[in-house]
Amino acid sequence: MSIMIFSSKNSVLFLITGKLQGPALLTMKTNCLSGCLSIGMNLVGGGYAEGLFWLVNPQEYEGLLEHWLASTEFYLRDNYYVIARSAFGKLYVWGEKSGWCLSISPHAARYSGRVSKFTGDRLSFGVSVFFAFVRPEHNDLNGLFKPALEKLGQLSSDEMYGFVPALALGGAMELRNLQKVKTIEHLEFLSQLSPLQDWGFPEF
Repeated sequence: MSIMIFSSKNSVLFLITGKLQGPALLTMKTNCLSGCLSIGMNLVGGGYAEGLFWLVNPQEYEGLLEHWLASTEFYLRDNYYVIARSAFGKLYVWGEKSGWCLSISPHAARYSGRVSKFTGDRLSFGVSVFFAFVRPEHNDLNGLFKPALEKLGQLSSDEMYGFVPALALGGAMELRNLQKVKTIEHLEFLSQLSPLQDWGFPEF
């Protein structure tokens, strides 16, 4: 089992992963300073379903997330963290006050907002709902995961499958254009190509 703790001014989030129990997320209000504390070894980088879904270290995505959200209605509305991602870089965003409120599809520079029913005292229960909601089909991209896994091999914790050239540069969403790329570097590159736009429909 591994534990990761990351804190903000008034919240500490504990990510706990285990082979038998699966992922769980607990939220505790506190008066901690900004920062990130780690306990144990192999704290983050837990991949599930052969690397289709990953828990991540939110601190690694702070700058990227702030840059992307600056052009959206979400900017400065809450304190946001990326808590998980897919093999294709889809980001799941958690708000301290709003819970699971946003999903970002970097390959298309699109986002889907949602209004969680699980806020306030029900925030921690919302975490269970989030992990119950996640399904393989939510993280696959046009059925490309299995073919990419067979062709390119399994991903490391700091890798994703990315389109080269990027779709914003005229690339096609085809298996032949997929490569293993470093996740943070590739997402930062995509964020510079196009501002985020709303898909136009909520994600439930």
